[in-house]
Amino acid sequence: MTGYKTSADVNKALQTHSCYSYQGSISVDQGFDVYKISNGEFNLPFFNVCMGVESADSSSGLILSGCDKNPKQQFVFEDDGKIKQVNDLSLCLTTSADYGWYGGGYKPIYIVRDLFMSACNPAFSERQSWGLRSAN
Repeated sequence: MTGYKTSADVNKALQTHSCYSYQGSISVDQGFDVYKISNGEFNLPFFNVCMGVESADSSSGLILSGCDKNPKQQFVFEDDGKIKQVNDLSLCLTTSADYGWYGGGYKPIYIVRDLFMSACNPAFSERQSWGLRSAN
């Protein structure tokens, strides 16, 4: 997703950014509803959209669209931090090893990476482990 906070473009593919970590709070363009995550839905309430896979392929990208309980929008957040798509539990939400781009002119400089589903692999555990934090 590109853009910034309330002007983020939900029609773009999802990415990870390190740029918000220094702000101390979670913005509307990054705050999934934690209560819905426990039910397998990654919902961004401000935009009323859910994360889903583009396809059932092992290298599928992630998109946002209206929440409709479609199996492509259903995930399992496991205790070890892995996020798996219910249609293929051998695939994990993965961040790219490559930097999409560096944000310039900001301190600290931030990094942007693409997100996609790929085979769960202990060698990628650093890029396939996720966590939750408070919105405050």
